[in-house]
Amino acid sequence: MYDSSLHHSKMMQARLTPANIEWRNDVPYSVDFDDIYFSRQDGFEETRYTFIDGNQCIERWKNYNKSCFSVIELGFGTGLNFLSTLWHWQQFRPDNTKLIYRSIEKFPLTHQDLTKAIQLWPMFNTLAPPLIEHYPLPLQGIWKIAFPELGAELHLMWMDVQDALHHIHSNNIKADAWYLDGFAPAKNKDIWQQAAFNTLSMSSYPEATLATFTAAGFVRRGLMEAGFNIEKRKGFGQKREMLIGKIATPDNASEDRRNTSQQKPTLNKKIPAWYQPPTLKKTINSIAVIGSGIAGATTAQKLAEAGFTVTVFDQASTIANGASGNSSGIYYPFLSKDINLTTQFFLNAYHRLLHDLGYYDLNQYSHSVGVLKLCESKHQAEDLINAYSEKPPLTDVASSNDMPTSTTQDANRWFTIEKATFKSSEKNTERWGVLFPKSGYLSPQSICTQLLNHKNITLKLNHKVIQLKRLREQWQCAVNDYSSEVTTEKQLSFDAIILCNSFDADALLPDSFLPAIKVRGQTSYLSESDIENEDKTSFRELVELNDSVICDHIYMFLENEYFHNKNTQKKHSKNKKRLYLGATFEQDSAEEKLLQKSQQNLLSQFEALSGIKTKSDKALNGRVGFRYCSVDRLPMVGPVPNAFEYLNNYRQLWKGAPEHRFSTSEYWPGLYINIAHGARGITSSFLSASLITEYLSGAEFSLTNRLVQAVHPARFLIKELKKHPSARLAKVKQLSTALTHSD
Repeated sequence: MYDSSLHHSKMMQARLTPANIEWRNDVPYSVDFDDIYFSRQDGFEETRYTFIDGNQCIERWKNYNKSCFSVIELGFGTGLNFLSTLWHWQQFRPDNTKLIYRSIEKFPLTHQDLTKAIQLWPMFNTLAPPLIEHYPLPLQGIWKIAFPELGAELHLMWMDVQDALHHIHSNNIKADAWYLDGFAPAKNKDIWQQAAFNTLSMSSYPEATLATFTAAGFVRRGLMEAGFNIEKRKGFGQKREMLIGKIATPDNASEDRRNTSQQKPTLNKKIPAWYQPPTLKKTINSIAVIGSGIAGATTAQKLAEAGFTVTVFDQASTIANGASGNSSGIYYPFLSKDINLTTQFFLNAYHRLLHDLGYYDLNQYSHSVGVLKLCESKHQAEDLINAYSEKPPLTDVASSNDMPTSTTQDANRWFTIEKATFKSSEKNTERWGVLFPKSGYLSPQSICTQLLNHKNITLKLNHKVIQLKRLREQWQCAVNDYSSEVTTEKQLSFDAIILCNSFDADALLPDSFLPAIKVRGQTSYLSESDIENEDKTSFRELVELNDSVICDHIYMFLENEYFHNKNTQKKHSKNKKRLYLGATFEQDSAEEKLLQKSQQNLLSQFEALSGIKTKSDKALNGRVGFRYCSVDRLPMVGPVPNAFEYLNNYRQLWKGAPEHRFSTSEYWPGLYINIAHGARGITSSFLSASLITEYLSGAEFSLTNRLVQAVHPARFLIKELKKHPSARLAKVKQLSTALTHSD
């Protein structure tokens, strides 16, 4: 039985304390734990002897015939164990087998210290770049880094070991090999607890092994009590002894059972009943994705990559014809001083976006010029940065006399403070903001087109899904085919449906409560010919000096022409300086045509920001798109709740009954949504697509349970059901009335 004392009742701290490192003769030393990270004698050999040989990895890989080899490590440290494992894996990797390496760390090294440590081992020069490039900030979460050429994935679990083991247990994650590499038990008691040992046992595959440098008696006894056969072995170098072990519980499970064991448990008592993942009752083969925008394209690609057969439907004649059809879209994360769940989700999503742009070879469609999000004052920008680092990394020399700390430099890789200078006639000639140097703008249509080019994806443009019906354990789609002169209606069946068609999803869903608003956004282009004569010089200076995207109430940037003719591989055009302005945020308009008043709104905000006047007769240009924004600014990603079943099962929720008294969630089988990304769809789509794929494949979630629940489609209905019936919103009252009448 899982020990509930493992999990903290309070919300985990979002910001972690980086490791306090001193370098002593090229060996990192932990000041707080009074211990070294690896042997002064030979760290690489120590790792090989202790963990790789201790778990008999090479011998096991030589005869391995399963789809995945799972390593879970307690204590990532310098990454030496991981890189050493990867180094051996590339030599002895079994055919058709993937390495999943999960590592738990509460006090991650700074990027500077990590890089310095890795440089001690030249043999890792070709292995380490993805880790160095995508090494995350010290913020609580699960950060995934892929090594596709080696068939390996690293999942960095930045959190307290108790929270990490809770996640491992609640997601039914299991290990083939355990690396227990926390600091010495006497100096780091949090890791070496009986409750932790018990979770190791419950989270082990048959024949799982473990190895640890320590030979402490209470560790040996605790592991044996948890169900491991433990023996002592000669320690590395001058160390007298270490421990190795093997799970003692016999289990003759077949490979099929092993593969299906990744599916979520039917009931997980650590997750509220209304957020329980759906049980996969049948094999999912064919999947329909409705919508070819950034949400649909990323979802289709992730599903196809996982081996599913995917058909993508879009009623338009071109890919990404909706809000994703703008010639350019910007991407950057959302920051807040309190690092709340919304912030954490978008930081996780931003990390995944930057990772996947490289993974899917999409950087050719992206221009990382940086995004400068303006603040009301320099003090506000400093306050925001201070939430993520010890000292704000100022860019003006007069304000930064001291050398920045290593944690400041770590944050500086992701965001820093910068200023923008505008026309001198303005009262406020300088505006300070947060600069995201890895951000910029990209071509959504080009990215969607490439993502949809996969052998497992069939693209059906000019096909509008008009109705969904559940029939004999499948979904039947009524589809109007406009691809020829005569419109025909087809009936097509699929095992699962993913709605990625923004606000159009509502017409296809059964009775549901998914509150969101449709927001009109109009963009425009601004060239020198649109500027009043006296301000033309200022306009030239603006487009020359401010290379990054400037984001305030609107955003503006110099759009790079090479997106539209990428074969020329031109960088900045020297002839055509055109600012891209976006976008209005209009909740009360459904007009699809360009509107003069909307363009004037953009121009007025541009003039207020820059001090540069535009001509009153500027021609109408740009594009109109509609975004779907949820009421809490987070997307809706996951299974579609059966509203009537929820209303029936959880009708007493408002009375404060404890969670364990309620039955598990009821969903529409095989029906999922990935919608309502609002203005941040480019940033959030890749991570959301991964989450959808994890639901359908039964794989572990790459987000913490709290973040999975934060974007769960049922969250709005549950919020209403916790209210007194008289205080609920009208739509929920209508559903309740319909349920009563049906009874």
